[in-house]
Amino acid sequence: MITRISHKKIIVIQTIDEILLVVKELQARVAFLEGEIIIRDEKIKNLEQRLNLNSINSHTAPSKDPVKIKASKQRKKGGKKGGQNNHIGSTLYKSDFVDKVEQHIPEKCICGKSLRSVKSTLDSTRQEFDIEINHKVTEHQRHSKICPCCQSINIAPYPEHIKSDTQYGPTIKAFSTLLNVDYKVPYEKVANLIDTLFGLPISKGTVCNFIKKGFDSLEGFENEIKQALLDSKVVHADETGIVVDVALHWMHVLSTDKYTYLRVHQKRGSEAFDEIIKKYSGNLIHDFFKSYFSLTNSRHNPCGAHITRELDALIDNKSKWATKFKHLYYELFCQDHTYNVSIKEEIYKRYKTILRLGKKEEPEPIRTGQRGQLKKSKGLNLIFRLETYMNEVLEFAFNTNIPFTNNQAERDLRHSKIKLKVSGCFRSIKGAEYYARIMSVISTLKKQSYDVFQSLVTLFKYNNLTLLPE
Repeated sequence: MITRISHKKIIVIQTIDEILLVVKELQARVAFLEGEIIIRDEKIKNLEQRLNLNSINSHTAPSKDPVKIKASKQRKKGGKKGGQNNHIGSTLYKSDFVDKVEQHIPEKCICGKSLRSVKSTLDSTRQEFDIEINHKVTEHQRHSKICPCCQSINIAPYPEHIKSDTQYGPTIKAFSTLLNVDYKVPYEKVANLIDTLFGLPISKGTVCNFIKKGFDSLEGFENEIKQALLDSKVVHADETGIVVDVALHWMHVLSTDKYTYLRVHQKRGSEAFDEIIKKYSGNLIHDFFKSYFSLTNSRHNPCGAHITRELDALIDNKSKWATKFKHLYYELFCQDHTYNVSIKEEIYKRYKTILRLGKKEEPEPIRTGQRGQLKKSKGLNLIFRLETYMNEVLEFAFNTNIPFTNNQAERDLRHSKIKLKVSGCFRSIKGAEYYARIMSVISTLKKQSYDVFQSLVTLFKYNNLTLLPE
């Protein structure tokens, strides 16, 4: 009997140990699943946030906006048609110089009597503006003369730009280059258009040669642009992805309101930076791309528009600190710089206070894997960046030379996206480099109000182009 009881006690004890072991396993399993739930909830939240991103609250391109966003930007139905209030219109004014005059004189009266013998007086004038579409062939005839004194034969030289028996002139070269580079018309379509308009047969290979010739001749002009950028107090920098020979490359830009310098590289980060940006010692305006901060010669100023879009995304998710920071940011933007300087300490104090509130509001970093750093929320990452680069972020409020946004660089890169939409890609790295240099020159000429077409004609006629000193 005792043995049996002892045996039962042993069985009961073993059963309790097994139950405790199962409970521990279940507790560990529950803890693991809770961690998985937290991670998956965070993933779901991030995916939902990505679905809500557009060009207004992120760095997403406007071309990728959902249809609803695009439609909401259009003018509401029922509004006034045509020119809006305060719109500065333009019209075609009469010219003081006319190429041709056609006189319209009445031949007979409404009663039927002839008026040919009656002297007419000018009643009114109207002008018709049109273009002539044709091509001209200029034959250069070189003559020689024999000196009556020494009997030497003297032969007149051809113009410097006349190199062969037959060749295309500088105007058609400039026209082809402008169409291909500035207006994004592909080589073959440029050739077809010239043949259609002017009756002048030309191959797409010839058009390509025009572009190469322009590229080679503009090296000196590009060096002028580089030097002008090095001498500038403020320079904008940015980059965008382009496709070259079915591979991702990057179009980099350095620009001001007067100069544009574009270049193509396989890399996006510091490996792609050339000597110009490395030597630059002024204020460099850019987004928060980390590689730019490796440039130690420059003073860095992040783009306010990029920061604002990140704040908008957080505000869409009911972030209180982001709302307060955006209010402060725009308040500084609207206020006079002199006033901002007078309350500089107060501004810094409000700035830091909002960031402290943000750290309390944002969720704690979590571990998403067994190794590596803890994953921070997008809001917390932004807070740490704003905290690290506080002086750089706020400098626009105290310095009139520092712009609030990096829109200058973004505008100077936008044309490359249009090029990709038209042609899909650059077929070779050389073609991309041709485009970058010539577009740099065209953009610079436009910014300084030069006649782009006549400038290109000059380039192809004299194989050189330079800017007039300011």
